[in-house]
Amino acid sequence: MSKFFEVIAYSPNPKQVAAIFNDISKRKQIEVQLKQNMNDLVVTQRIAHLGTWRMNVVTNEVHWTEELYKMFGLDPSKTPPPFSEHNNLFTVDSWKKLSSAFDRTRETGIPNELELESVLSDGSHKWMWTRMEAQKDAKGMVVSLWGAAQDITERKNNEEKLFYLSTHDHLTGLYNRRYFEQKLKELDEEAFLPLSIIMFDVNGLKLVNDSFGHDFGDMLLNKSAETIKSVCREDDIVARIGGDEFVLVLPKTTERETVKIANQIKELTSQIIVANIELSISYGYDTKSKKSQSISEIVVNAENHMYKHKLFERTSIRSKTIELIMSTLFEKSKHEEQHSNRVSHICQEIARKMELDQNSINQMRIVGLLHDIGKIGVDENILNKAGSLTSVERIDIERHPEIGWRLLSSTNEFSDLAQFVIHHHEKWDGSGYPNGLEGEAIQLEARIIAVAEAYEAMTSSRNFDKRLSVQEAAKELLSCAGTHFDPKIVEVFLENVLPENKNI
Repeated sequence: MSKFFEVIAYSPNPKQVAAIFNDISKRKQIEVQLKQNMNDLVVTQRIAHLGTWRMNVVTNEVHWTEELYKMFGLDPSKTPPPFSEHNNLFTVDSWKKLSSAFDRTRETGIPNELELESVLSDGSHKWMWTRMEAQKDAKGMVVSLWGAAQDITERKNNEEKLFYLSTHDHLTGLYNRRYFEQKLKELDEEAFLPLSIIMFDVNGLKLVNDSFGHDFGDMLLNKSAETIKSVCREDDIVARIGGDEFVLVLPKTTERETVKIANQIKELTSQIIVANIELSISYGYDTKSKKSQSISEIVVNAENHMYKHKLFERTSIRSKTIELIMSTLFEKSKHEEQHSNRVSHICQEIARKMELDQNSINQMRIVGLLHDIGKIGVDENILNKAGSLTSVERIDIERHPEIGWRLLSSTNEFSDLAQFVIHHHEKWDGSGYPNGLEGEAIQLEARIIAVAEAYEAMTSSRNFDKRLSVQEAAKELLSCAGTHFDPKIVEVFLENVLPENKNI
């Protein structure tokens, strides 16, 4: 084991040399241990992003450890700035907090703990936590302040992200219902009167989602959000509070100003077209002008006005959307347009020969045109496939009656036709889909569509290789009467419709 000695040499007498050897091995061990402890402390501070500092309260002289220099982005070889210049190291608010904390600890000796936002030399910002304590002399006077500081930037950033996620709508980036309700309570004060609320609803969103998919509907929602936000003033609050609903909170805004803002947003949205669909919103508003009024009632009134407004616009918007769906379907597949037109004509002629009333005849013409509207939800490649469908593709295409039912049942104008569409692939013997209905449990209109569609498919120009002649198709219908098709309707078609319409 190594030993360390301190040697003191001297000359006690002329021509004499003496030496004193002191064993300092233990002291050296302590020094080595202290050095190791210091190194460990430096490493620990670096790992924990923790620095320490000390300030002489008389001279304002400051001492930092290396990690504290790093936190501020400063050169460790230089002397830290005096406390009076620390204002350059923090934002204005954080400097005020730090100065006040220093004064309190210096005067009372009570420790202080706080979070501060620092400003680095490159202009970037960081967050640090610091705790300070007072050191007193024998007389109980504070002579210095000691403290530790830790970089908490990552934690603060994560907190901000969590706060953002908890208060914002993930799709539009607007505030969410939670934030709206919280902010509304804060604004429900006399200082913010008159306080106005505008409720918005995107018309026809469900129909668009069912027809073109949620990605398309999301585009409409984002466009709506952008438009409403573009009109907002600095103190206004806009939030998405439901699937298709938005709210705009307007502090210090009169009813007259509110109407102007609502109409401006309405006008701007009407100019936006997304893939041939005109963006349409309904709105309702109310204003709290007296402290005695309930803000909850103001919100309810705004909602009620919005729903009334929506009733006037819903029919025309949804009808336009149905027209667009059919146009889009026909663009996806030219065959579908030809097929729908022929089925519509055949349905009309069968209804006429069955001596249905004129309203029913007109209805059959329309439902014949719309019977495959649900195919808007089927992949274009499947619709245009010339060969046989795979089992997976067959499952996909057999969804179209139910999709069509959802689309049509959402509109007042076409809701009566929805039941005919969902059942037009049911069979007389109960072997059809989607509900396995049989016989007269299937609506007459759906049974007519089934015969018309089958004949059109068998004689269609699309099936050039498998296309049947009029006689062959008639024979096939007759053989399936009583199993796939209503025998009476087959009889009317073969005996009364086909002879008079050879080119039907």
